[in-house]
Amino acid sequence: MLYLRRILRAPLLLLAFLWVVLEETIWHWAGLLGARIARLPVFAGLERLVLRLDPRLVLLLFLVPLLGLIPLKLAAVWLIGGGHPIKGVMLLLGAKFLGTALSAHLYAVAEPKLMQIAAFARVRNFVVALLARAHAYLDASPA
Repeated sequence: MLYLRRILRAPLLLLAFLWVVLEETIWHWAGLLGARIARLPVFAGLERLVLRLDPRLVLLLFLVPLLGLIPLKLAAVWLIGGGHPIKGVMLLLGAKFLGTALSAHLYAVAEPKLMQIAAFARVRNFVVALLARAHAYLDASPA
């Protein structure tokens, strides 16, 4: 078992490193895109709505990006099924990126409200601590 652990350690650390870099990069760019999208009047209204709503209702607002992108995802499946796999995959990736951007901005706006929900705060703090431990472990690992 120790032999297997020694063999797999370097490739798994490389995968973990690549995952963290990819996640941080995508989150950064999605946040920038979300900030640009937030300048649109409809999203400015959404921000004002977040400030007025009960925290539990704010949590439900995260369904908006999820449900709003279903038509794009269906169109991507239609393109793939219709013999246009590259266009379909590109549309699917674009929809995923747009959904992430919207969710990232919505989370940035809604986090203070969401932290008023005790269960949400506990889970968020646990996840943040877990990510911090993973980053610390990767930072301490020899390159």
